[in-house]
Amino acid sequence: MIKELKGLRIRQRTVERLGCIKGCLEYLGSDVSFPWLYGGTGQAFIISLAPGVDVSSPDSWDHRPQLDLGRNLGYTVDGFGVWEPDAADQRRAWDFVRANIDRGVPCFGFELKAPYGGYWVIYGYDEIGYYYSGWEEGGPMPWEKLGQLFIPNLEVRSVQRCAAAPAAKTVKEGLAYAFRQAENPPEWIEAQAQAGPAAWAYWAQALEEGEAKRDHHTYNLGLWLECREMAVAFLQE
Repeated sequence: MIKELKGLRIRQRTVERLGCIKGCLEYLGSDVSFPWLYGGTGQAFIISLAPGVDVSSPDSWDHRPQLDLGRNLGYTVDGFGVWEPDAADQRRAWDFVRANIDRGVPCFGFELKAPYGGYWVIYGYDEIGYYYSGWEEGGPMPWEKLGQLFIPNLEVRSVQRCAAAPAAKTVKEGLAYAFRQAENPPEWIEAQAQAGPAAWAYWAQALEEGEAKRDHHTYNLGLWLECREMAVAFLQE
């Protein structure tokens, strides 16, 4: 028998993590708009590129500090991530997700279906595993396989509402985060990746020299365009 949160689904976006958060917020009754979500988390203004303009570029930086900015927008994110997880990590994730769904708290996680990677809303579970919503819907995905489908990364998060900060604080801290990310801080950006103005310069060079992978370049083009469109709408809002 499936234990599920009725109506909980992803709001599809190329930045899947924010699409998951938006879906969770709508389930919780929050009316935070997509532009406010992208701008308040700084996502609307950042860029990060991995070598070859690889499809992994949007995840070539540590997004945990970004999750903390959700408090300004009226939500908190809990949970954890583990690289190369073991059976104990998988059991911890399984217990975490079930406990949250049982109390009506929506969740999302990384790579619920191989080999797509990315983030997926977890809207339910049964005795076998997770039911998920992303670019496709499905389940159950056996809980013992989470983090070992293709990319050895296990990540599960929950989303809950909280009191939002004043708009001025949300804008200031979202922009400050984006400026800091653009400085290529080594504690945030992977060693071979480039952020901010350096990323734009690298992208141009990679295209000129034929280093950019065609399909990966196209994916990045769509994702960062989505962010810049949200930047305009955020500033208008």
